[in-house]
Amino acid sequence: MIEASLHVRETASRDRRPAAGALARTVAAVRARRRRRHAGEVLAVAATAAVVAVGIAAGGSSAPAPAGPTTSSEPSVSATPTPRPTPTPGPSLAPMPGAEEIAAGLGLPASVPAPADLWDRVGAGWVLAVYRPTWELGDGETHWLRNTLMLAAPTGELYRVLELPLDRAVEVVRWEPGDTRALVAISVIDGQMTQTAARGWLDLRTGELTVDPGDMQAASDGCLPQPSFRWTDHDGNEVWGVTYCQTGGGGGGELMILRPDGTQVRTITLGELWYDARLDPTGHRIAVPRDDDADGVAFDVVDLDSGEATRHEYGVPDRYCQVVSWRTDTALLVTCQARRWEFGEQADPEADDLETWEVSVEGAAPRRIMGEAVAPVLEVWSGLPVGDGGVALAGPAVGTRADARCTEGAYLLTGDEFHALPPQGADRVTVLGAAGGLVYAVSSACPDDPMTTAPYELSVWDTTRSPAGDEPAHVLLPAPLPGPAQLSDGLESWAVAGGPSGQRW
Repeated sequence: MIEASLHVRETASRDRRPAAGALARTVAAVRARRRRRHAGEVLAVAATAAVVAVGIAAGGSSAPAPAGPTTSSEPSVSATPTPRPTPTPGPSLAPMPGAEEIAAGLGLPASVPAPADLWDRVGAGWVLAVYRPTWELGDGETHWLRNTLMLAAPTGELYRVLELPLDRAVEVVRWEPGDTRALVAISVIDGQMTQTAARGWLDLRTGELTVDPGDMQAASDGCLPQPSFRWTDHDGNEVWGVTYCQTGGGGGGELMILRPDGTQVRTITLGELWYDARLDPTGHRIAVPRDDDADGVAFDVVDLDSGEATRHEYGVPDRYCQVVSWRTDTALLVTCQARRWEFGEQADPEADDLETWEVSVEGAAPRRIMGEAVAPVLEVWSGLPVGDGGVALAGPAVGTRADARCTEGAYLLTGDEFHALPPQGADRVTVLGAAGGLVYAVSSACPDDPMTTAPYELSVWDTTRSPAGDEPAHVLLPAPLPGPAQLSDGLESWAVAGGPSGQRW
């Protein structure tokens, strides 16, 4: 959501650019935005109406659709939006490309049409993805150029499978090897807004979308749930974070655990804190920050099987802390500073007192891993366990300030050492998945224009082959091929067969 909102602002303000230094500081502040500020923004959006709308760079569904299946089953997610006329492009901008140019692959990485026997080959290690590039028409108007379902083979081949409707945003969240349908979140695009998402299924052969909310029903007054897929637990159940608009569901949020058939196992009320919950490596428990006077001093560990919470103290002297990730099923990685974070506060990119600690949930004394007296501080805010106590992280390079452009990279913490995963120097990097020693991250290259964001690509590192992380990443889903300046965006969401999934924002 933040990335999409940034894109809208970037597109609308290209003639009112600030100085490079001011922009860098602004970008740094956005990137360093504290976790509850982000969660608060999510809930603030959810509170705007009974039908939740999040701003994204979209311009309706009047752009010509590429050839291919574009079917959608009933019931639809919401009423079909009223078509709008395509805006007249400015004098220096080209009109929307034609169907033939789009069908040839405009806005996508190098790829080929899927062969008829493709699904006979697909299995473990393949990656399903949706690419949604946009086309700028001027005056802040951007239209979706295409909505393409892609398949990436472990050996590097990339296939165009089919085209999805332009008025549907489809986030792939779970896909099992050999299946020809995927669990998705489906949203209707209406004008420049993406409406409330719904749990559903995508038929990978036909492109048919089926809404299947299961037990994720509307509140008693009709307020719709806004779901966000989080994880799969130890029993293979789906764990969703769900918020409701202000007039329903208490205005807060909860974790909802569903069986694969959509029936509910239980709900765990966390208010806005579900966004910040961290799943342990076993899939049994989550670590959740406190939102009371104990915030920064204590955290809760919640059992997903029972919903019961146990309070734990960080125990770091003279420091207030936040959970970054689990390291093992009994220890957490946390970031601490000398004063308490206020609600909505942004991290100070000039702060020099940030420290990284390991905190036990079994009573062992906390242990400092990194701090001013130990090593130059890498800002550590979120990560994922990769096994054997390792944690995958992302952030600005060690020894650089957060306002330095194009210094971000992925890192692997093994023991007490941070290893940079090559290549480094990206504009933005986010670690979104880790399984079986594999680390998945999306990154965008450093753009020439600091007001723009380069399209994202998905890479994977195999830490079982290179425990120190010194082997370059393997790009699974490349950024789109270069095109006209009006062309932007690309990779939206992805799911590894039998593995993690993610989205670019």
